[in-house]
Amino acid sequence: MATEKQPTHVVRLQNLSKVYKNQTVAVDSLSLELRKGEVFGILGPNGAGKTTTIRMMLGLTEPTSGSIDILGMDPLRTPLEVKQNIAYMPDDMGFYEDMSAYENLDYTARFLGLSYDERKRRIISAVSKMGLEQRLFDTVRTYSHGMKRRLGLAEVLVKQPAIAILDEPTQGLDPHSTAEFLTMIRSLKKEEGMSVILASHHLNEVQSICDRVGLFHAGRMDLSGTTVVSEDEFLLLSLFTLSREPIPSLLSFLSFLVPLTGIALGFDVVNSEFQNRTLKRVLSQPIHRDVLLFGKALGAFSAMAIMLLTLWLLVIGSAMLVLGLPPSTEQVARALAFYALTLLYGMFWFLIAMFFSVVFKQQATAALV
Repeated sequence: MATEKQPTHVVRLQNLSKVYKNQTVAVDSLSLELRKGEVFGILGPNGAGKTTTIRMMLGLTEPTSGSIDILGMDPLRTPLEVKQNIAYMPDDMGFYEDMSAYENLDYTARFLGLSYDERKRRIISAVSKMGLEQRLFDTVRTYSHGMKRRLGLAEVLVKQPAIAILDEPTQGLDPHSTAEFLTMIRSLKKEEGMSVILASHHLNEVQSICDRVGLFHAGRMDLSGTTVVSEDEFLLLSLFTLSREPIPSLLSFLSFLVPLTGIALGFDVVNSEFQNRTLKRVLSQPIHRDVLLFGKALGAFSAMAIMLLTLWLLVIGSAMLVLGLPPSTEQVARALAFYALTLLYGMFWFLIAMFFSVVFKQQATAALV
């Protein structure tokens, strides 16, 4: 008799959606699987739908449509059984400040129905792995932010779940503490045998410890795969695309901003001299009118170049801060080419505006023709 094939996944989400009453789409037809014994990274900015997805997996909010399978269970039908097998560390995890770390962990362990001896054994083991044994009986109020994050991970160990869900676990930690904390998270898989879902907006974090990663935006998973394969795509997508539309949102923004700026500069470049009552004084100097126009155009070109360069540097810098990964040489070259074309596009509209300003002999430009 053939043996029944055991499922390789511990979490399966199929066409999961969450739409709030105000028609805000938090999660949009999301499908993903967490395999047994793997660390899966959910990468995306704040508001991407990561936390809402986690809340639906825990049965804390009901999906609008789709299905959730956690170890063969539905969190809406059997919420207690699901929570028994999942440990959740939220991004803003709180503890009872006036209770000691031991009392906080014991409080959690009591929900599991464990005996006193078993609770004590798990707590001592967990805090030892987190390096908190010397402060176990101190009130949580005296703990630093980093120690509270360690205490949160200790609670995961006390529960000994099949699945650990960590939402922005390194939030607020300095680089050294982050590296130590990621090592502790890695041990959940290697030493404890847990399957882990790690939600973060730092690519370098998920890259260092995750087996696979999915890029979330606007409640969708735009890309999914190994971090090695996805690294380049993630950076490009985060730099230039904020949606799944054919035209990236940054391009849509610039397609509106650049012509508007060029036209405004084109019509204002001489009018400003007129309004400041400096036009006649400038024209009375030994200088050709064409040279003056050329100088104005060159000044506008420089202003637009500085403006676009600042925007370009902000985009690159923001990507490095958010993703923790510098762009490659090829990506910088692409961005520079994009910058140059955008600048030429802006100057085209500037020259058009300046041309019509002169042709129609406006009051400010009449002195030039």
